[in-house]
Amino acid sequence: MIFYSKFKGKTVADRAAVLFLLIYCLLNVLSHTIVQLAGGVGNISAIYILTFYFVFFYGVETENRKVRIHFISFAVFLAVYVICMQFIYRKAGFYTVFGLNFETHVWNLVSFVPVTVCAVCMALKTDGKQALWIRRVLIFVLLATIVPSMFMLARYPGLAKQTATGRGKYVPFLINYAVVYGLAVILPYFFLVNRDRRKIWQYAMGILVFACICFSSFFIAIVAAVFGVLVCLVLKVKNVLLRRSLILLALICAAVFVFSGAAYNVLIFVAARVPSKLIAARASQLALFLRTGSTGDATVRIDMYRRALRLVARHPVMGSVIWEDVQLSGHSEFLDVWGGSGIVALLGLIFFFASLYKANTGFLKTAGHSAALKASTLVLLFVSLTNPVFSSPAICLLWIIAPMVFTGSETESVAS
Repeated sequence: MIFYSKFKGKTVADRAAVLFLLIYCLLNVLSHTIVQLAGGVGNISAIYILTFYFVFFYGVETENRKVRIHFISFAVFLAVYVICMQFIYRKAGFYTVFGLNFETHVWNLVSFVPVTVCAVCMALKTDGKQALWIRRVLIFVLLATIVPSMFMLARYPGLAKQTATGRGKYVPFLINYAVVYGLAVILPYFFLVNRDRRKIWQYAMGILVFACICFSSFFIAIVAAVFGVLVCLVLKVKNVLLRRSLILLALICAAVFVFSGAAYNVLIFVAARVPSKLIAARASQLALFLRTGSTGDATVRIDMYRRALRLVARHPVMGSVIWEDVQLSGHSEFLDVWGGSGIVALLGLIFFFASLYKANTGFLKTAGHSAALKASTLVLLFVSLTNPVFSSPAICLLWIIAPMVFTGSETESVAS
């Protein structure tokens, strides 16, 4: 009978659903367990049953934040993207389920869509008391993920060389790709939002997140995390003239750093001394690119981005998959969506996240909250331009629920 009662965000079932979703996305343990016990169909069934619960039973929609209206542009994106990729694009590999072939790009949406739907429902149908409970559970889950990984990496330092490819022995822990990038998205909140007097959680999570990113050997994650914190610090400056001056000064310093040769020297220095072979390789490739315009490796993302941009340039409106049999390998979600399915799919996806951004401003109470949301959004944009986000649903889940979890449930918006 509990599934037919009117929930107010405080039931045991709601709490179990939140806990299961966080474990599913962050630890990536239950999904592997389900696959081993019931196969891929069992894994898909579990996450879609959870989605059904969040849509129809979880919590109560708030008056000013109706859940369903946010999915209109998302539905447009899915319709265009799936039609183009599933029925026109034929060059990539396929997954077979129930005897049906699913194109790999479409298959990535099988987990991304339900997890995103659950996140939207969680953020827009949660009251203040449960938001505080979710915050504590999320921190506990993150700590339970990170702490064992730190002990393992301290005991087996060689694991840090394998983490970027996910081939380490302890894959269910911090070595997971989605967890590391998801943490980069929420890092601005832990450092720059004044939540309560229990600062120990804030400091502990900050240290652990940085340790996680450094040990993981994810080069892009390190850049994304540092970028997010710097952006948030600049946005917290109240004086508009000073803020703009700092941005201009940062751009000038970055230009001088790159074109004066200092960036090349720093990258060579890092490549010679960093313990992670992956970080050393990436630093060397970037240094070579700055000096010659080539990375020396066709698999490096800079060259992938160039190919993706060429696809966009050839057919920016309708997308390339309609006109030619192409292999999408841009390693950039936005560029692949645009280059493959055209501008309609891309705009649908952008409008979906823009509507969520606008809805999440209702949770903001201070200028620090506003700065954290903007910084987190820029990190998500950076990750979406440099990575295939659809294969890592936890990134978007954490971005969607972060304002509700870390700033409270008040509806007062703050103009920055």
